[in-house]
Amino acid sequence: MQTTIPDRVRRPDYIRRYFNRHPLFTPRRLRLATQTLFLLFIARLIAGHVEDAPAGVTSLPSPEAYCPLGGFETLGYWLKTGGIFIQHSHLSNLVLFAAIVLSAIIFKGAFCGWVCPFGTIQEWLAAAGRRLGLFGLAGKLRFLSVADRGKSRRALPRWVPGWVRRPTWIRYVVLAWVIIGASVYTKLVFRDWDPYAALLQIKTPALTGGMVALVITIIASLFTERPWCKYLCPLGAFNGLVGRLAPLKVRRHAEFCTDCGRCTKACPMNIKVQTARRVGDPQCISCLSCVESCPAPKALGVGPLVAGGRRGSRLASYALVGVLSVALVVGTVKAAQAVGFWQTSGKLDAKGNAIVATGKDPSEIRGWMTMSEVLKAYNLTKDEVYAAFSIPTTVTEATALKDIESLAPAFSPANLRDWITKKR
Repeated sequence: MQTTIPDRVRRPDYIRRYFNRHPLFTPRRLRLATQTLFLLFIARLIAGHVEDAPAGVTSLPSPEAYCPLGGFETLGYWLKTGGIFIQHSHLSNLVLFAAIVLSAIIFKGAFCGWVCPFGTIQEWLAAAGRRLGLFGLAGKLRFLSVADRGKSRRALPRWVPGWVRRPTWIRYVVLAWVIIGASVYTKLVFRDWDPYAALLQIKTPALTGGMVALVITIIASLFTERPWCKYLCPLGAFNGLVGRLAPLKVRRHAEFCTDCGRCTKACPMNIKVQTARRVGDPQCISCLSCVESCPAPKALGVGPLVAGGRRGSRLASYALVGVLSVALVVGTVKAAQAVGFWQTSGKLDAKGNAIVATGKDPSEIRGWMTMSEVLKAYNLTKDEVYAAFSIPTTVTEATALKDIESLAPAFSPANLRDWITKKR
């Protein structure tokens, strides 16, 4: 016997039709929400951080403390020295880097497509450029090899080799430079050329290679999608290599595919999705734009999740890759904070206690400490230290160690730590 639902509790047809056409939780809105939240978080840190805050002035942690690339660069030195970080890196960088590695192993490049604030900025600029008609203009002017999702590739003659048409190999060169530079020079060699680092220091801008790269990236993003991500980002290169192990990749079922090419056109990283069985390209950022653009049910999905309906397959794939990858990153950070394995300032240890020069272990010496603090703690004289590193006599003892580096090429906090260790 069929039960009749009273009219007063039956859902009106116009409400059902509205939510069918305008669902609250679409895949695109879900990704937009996560991108916006992380971008606002970094923007709050940029606005609220005060460099070398004096006593009584409240300052949020440096936004650089939340950059996973710093953890990648300092990892080797941290392991080698038993807990010492390269200048401008902290324990929080290591935790975030570990979270990114876990995310890449499981969810491929989801961090780049769902979390990275710099990728979000490029993506939004590309949307603005498309509305302004700049993508088509780029193809007509023929000064970009790849403009609007592969449409301007015909701007180059056929005899031009593929490594010139799609120079994605450059970011692997940058990755090698980052690894070698950090191990040889024990410093963040890429920091002065990193546009994201320049963006994080936008309150105190300086004319550096990173600032120039930032301006170029902003302009280029109006003509092509994610130019930094595709061609120069070392973290994206690392994610792409590790992500080849990920079990959750976009799969294409040829028996349901109509070969319309919408998935390839929708890909911001210029991947030929329509010809792949599994999207294993290291350029993939798991944004799932290809999945959302596909008009054929069951043709595209993540791993085994290729549902029967259009909305079902999209939501299942996005929930698996997007929500879980974001939850993994946030959960790793929260777990590290809960066990005390978290630090966002070089002036505080993992437990939040102030670090001071005690004279017991040179590894405690930090770049923000003044020369007078170190001389007093380790019973050193100004003359012997200045002579050992050829420091100009005009440099006062009240100068921070990190500021002496630019005045004396042979000096650095790391070199001072090594010198004191050998002297003892």
